[in-house]
Amino acid sequence: MRTGVHMADVQERQDRFLRAYAELGTIRNAAKVAEISRSTVSLWLRDNMGGFRDRYDDAKHSHREYLESKMFA
Repeated sequence: MRTGVHMADVQERQDRFLRAYAELGTIRNAAKVAEISRSTVSLWLRDNMGGFRDRYDDAKHSHREYLESKMFA
């Protein structure tokens, strides 16, 4: 049961980071907003905890689209 609570906390922290990353586009700034360390992000990417790698790629793509829309506006 405790593991489920822990994973829910990790998921919430990942989501908070990914929302910030999609907007800001840098690990450093998004980690600061999410109040986690950059090494935590590296760990999540390395271990693909909770499917993080795919969601990270989606957030990166969202940021690129945001930049492209600003460029063409």
